[in-house]
Amino acid sequence: MQRMAATSGRLWVDDLMASCLQVVGEGIAGGGFCQIGPWRVPGAFDTRAARRYNASLLRTPRRSEREEATIRNAKPNRTRRTITLILGTLLSLLFLWLAFRQVHLREVWDALRQANPWLVGAALGAFLATQGVKAARWKALFYPEHTARRFGKLLRVIYIGQMVNAALPARLGEIARAYLLARIEAISAAYALGTVVLEKALDSLMLLLVVLVTSIFMPFPSWVKGSSLVVSGGMVALLAAMTVLSRWEGRLPAWVVRVAGPDSWLGRMGVMAALQRAALSLRPLKSLRMNLILWGWSAGNWALMILTNLLAFWAFGLRLPWTAAPLLLAILNIGIIVPSSPGRIGVFHYLCVLTLGLYGVDPALALACGIVLHALVYVPIFVLGAYFLWRENYDWSRLAELAALENP
Repeated sequence: MQRMAATSGRLWVDDLMASCLQVVGEGIAGGGFCQIGPWRVPGAFDTRAARRYNASLLRTPRRSEREEATIRNAKPNRTRRTITLILGTLLSLLFLWLAFRQVHLREVWDALRQANPWLVGAALGAFLATQGVKAARWKALFYPEHTARRFGKLLRVIYIGQMVNAALPARLGEIARAYLLARIEAISAAYALGTVVLEKALDSLMLLLVVLVTSIFMPFPSWVKGSSLVVSGGMVALLAAMTVLSRWEGRLPAWVVRVAGPDSWLGRMGVMAALQRAALSLRPLKSLRMNLILWGWSAGNWALMILTNLLAFWAFGLRLPWTAAPLLLAILNIGIIVPSSPGRIGVFHYLCVLTLGLYGVDPALALACGIVLHALVYVPIFVLGAYFLWRENYDWSRLAELAALENP
């Protein structure tokens, strides 16, 4: 993997250096600063040349035949993925046993038959609406080029990424959708991945807010609070750092140049250029208006997910305290860190039984509700994800392989 990455970086680092030298060569003697990528650097460079270099950061560098051959011939780390899949399958079987051990299948079936189909349909509509909100937020994350991003294309890529997440271990779907959008829209993969990281940081902070607000009205189990802090803490710190970096207008610090500059081994692999491309995703954080839009879409996304849970409860005649829906949502999101089989079978169902049990819900009824919620979430993801993957004329095995290569 390292040899492939090094080869890949060396193949186009010459082009990057040539662009930098061209910008420097077109500079005009004098003082002041010039905007190169997300930073200002010393020297009065020609404005036209600087703009041309900045624009080049948004484009995916053209690969040579040699590089394409290297990617085609490289094999992902299949052993690690196989071990993760086996471990996840064993854990799924364990959680399935935990979910079904205290219930009679006849009682579960009776509860499923009595579910209100209209409310189940409304819950499905609420879930589908969350996908539209996610696409709108992702579009805003490309500010100020957000008008060039197409809502329908982003929505299709989100479904494809979620399908990859559900079907493969290690949450490769986030990398897969960034890679796929970069290929479809002809933009930098590092830039697209930077928007995904920012999106996950926003969701992590929303998860933390949901847990903190809900815990005021209902004592949460200690493991829920602790797990939410572990899941959200790192991403919240990352979001804070990204916000600070987005507003920093000074020079590139010397340690960055030393660690990832052109003369370092990271620089020779193209890391500096990738960081510059990824840093373009921080630009929305510099705009108060875009911050409000992003937080508005994030709040709407989580509100719709809570509504999905609430409608599912009502479909089974469950009139629970309002804290039940956000609590279940928080626990299901925390449960993502548990390895499982494709579709989170077993883990999802047991967490539903465990959470609703805190409110005194019968295990058979809680399991039936979990089965319906699981179907509402994963059936659309697999069906629409597979359809959109076919629409984009992209091979599944190829997408999974390239996603694994990006996350060796």
